[in-house]
Amino acid sequence: MSAQVLAIKNTRCDDLLDLLPDIVRAAGYAIWSQTGVSPKMTIAPLIGLMSAAAGPLFTVSAFGRPHHPISVPTLTIGDSGTGKSLVHDRLIPPFVRHAADSQGRFRKAMTEHEACIDEWKLAIHEREKALKAFKGDARVQADIELASLRRQKPCKPKDRPRLIDHVDFEGLLKLLDGENEAVDIFSTEGDKWLKRGILVRNANDMNSVHDGTNSLSSHVERKASLVAQRAHLGITLMVRRGTLDRYLPTHIGTTTKKSELVNTGFFARFHVSVINEKPGPIWEMDNPSAAEDLARLHRRVSAMLRLHRQRLANGRSSRVELSISDDTRQWWEWLCQQIRGLEEGELARIDEYAGKMLGMTVRIACLIHVFESRSRVVSLSALQRAWLFVRRSADDYMRVFAPPPPEPQADQDEAYIFTFLRNEGRQLGDQVRISDIAALTSLPTKRVTAALLRLQGRGRLYVDSKRGIVTYSHDFLRMGYQGK
Repeated sequence: MSAQVLAIKNTRCDDLLDLLPDIVRAAGYAIWSQTGVSPKMTIAPLIGLMSAAAGPLFTVSAFGRPHHPISVPTLTIGDSGTGKSLVHDRLIPPFVRHAADSQGRFRKAMTEHEACIDEWKLAIHEREKALKAFKGDARVQADIELASLRRQKPCKPKDRPRLIDHVDFEGLLKLLDGENEAVDIFSTEGDKWLKRGILVRNANDMNSVHDGTNSLSSHVERKASLVAQRAHLGITLMVRRGTLDRYLPTHIGTTTKKSELVNTGFFARFHVSVINEKPGPIWEMDNPSAAEDLARLHRRVSAMLRLHRQRLANGRSSRVELSISDDTRQWWEWLCQQIRGLEEGELARIDEYAGKMLGMTVRIACLIHVFESRSRVVSLSALQRAWLFVRRSADDYMRVFAPPPPEPQADQDEAYIFTFLRNEGRQLGDQVRISDIAALTSLPTKRVTAALLRLQGRGRLYVDSKRGIVTYSHDFLRMGYQGK
């Protein structure tokens, strides 16, 4: 590994901000200084911003594998008050300005289009009137020319706002219809997208867009077919923790069942970041240096958005092809071994995520590389830094989507009853009726009795089930609960 990577390998998540390209890192610190949010809060949105800007422009092939997109959807999870809106408001301006500019261009193009349609209709009308004067072969030729003119209807201009908010699946397809079209979802209201929005209702289609495997299409009778080839869908979501409760695993005995969206790998394609820290003091609200650092990133992103729009307007739908440097092969083999070991060990509970860590590392490495170099060969340093982002994301993903199964109810009852007796035993005396313990703890008598019987084998505690009395010594209570 590079010295830079080794230096921060075991440090806090905040330090990951230092691994981003200079222009992105400076913007991250500018947001931090202006708002006081946790540095970790800025990381996933910044990756999402880089993905939205560079995703439609580049593709990558790693060691002879087929080319695939470099887009990375991101999911930032934090409760109210963690600063999601503060970060969003400082990163969204380039997309808002681009959408407004595109709307203005679209309206102007539509005005010109309507004028062209009127001229086209007028030309057809005049040809139809002139047909009466032709006979024989001249009439046949005139009919051919008229038919050709009717086929030359001016094409309707394409609306390319990029930034979308409320849209159904058909509306999304209209925006993506064509080749290498792009839309971006950049929202602090991830709840509406992940509870009932098009992302979760059409999860398999979203997976296909991310993987670059299949085209999106819609064929409705009496409507023009819509086909989105090699589309880009940028997703940068910020949500509350409770939004994802419906996707938590369910535990039945020793069996764990994952939700369908988790099991199919929908969330495993996201870079996930969990935020617990509240914003601290605002350091430099009016610092012109911080404002300029943020503006510099805005200008870079705006230029990339314009470039993609201009390329499509000129009929150029191809993406620039990136490749991985040959000097990364040894490290790449090491990474493959690392991920295999994690799949079988530490990350076994999230095998759906572990299986995608290699691809996500390549994608984030490409984003890092694009924002710091003009070369088409992704460096070893970019890959090593990207792996640290992915590894940290895996930990957060596991915390959210694969928490450890809860303790059996019997174990919970046993610990609870022991704690109760330790705290209240001196006031209750050496002998206590089981029914009194049940009343004071609000637990059913049967569960209290079962917990006491389990505790009976741990010290000088005796349960007389017939009389409904438990006898214990205070020495036992001072022993401390040992668990199973």
